[in-house]
Amino acid sequence: MAISAAVALLFGLIPSIHAARSDPNLALGDGGTRTSSGRRGTQVRRTLVTVELALSVILLVGAGLAIRSITKLRRADTGLDTRNVLTSSIALPGVRYGTKAKAVAFMYELRDRLASLPGVEAVGTPTASPLGGGGF
Repeated sequence: MAISAAVALLFGLIPSIHAARSDPNLALGDGGTRTSSGRRGTQVRRTLVTVELALSVILLVGAGLAIRSITKLRRADTGLDTRNVLTSSIALPGVRYGTKAKAVAFMYELRDRLASLPGVEAVGTPTASPLGGGGF
């Protein structure tokens, strides 16, 4: 963010400083068609356009590589067999389960009830899912 702010400030200040140095009478006069201060102004503008285009290309390439990397990461084999696995997230209301002890007691009761269902082989109550982050 700091680099973006610095670049925006830089590319905003240079043209404004350049415009402040030029004589408005040349642009507003009867025959005045030029608003730049000659050759140097043209060179500064061309340099700024070139730098902006180069930065745009760099950002586009970086974004493309980031998207490609994220796509490959989502398709990567994590080594976890998720067939016939059910996961869920439960947000307990603070009014009823205000303390951690009440929330833990609820989770143990839920685990025992789920384990007693027909066809259930195993039940767990982790605080975070693998590769999901988070937790209590």
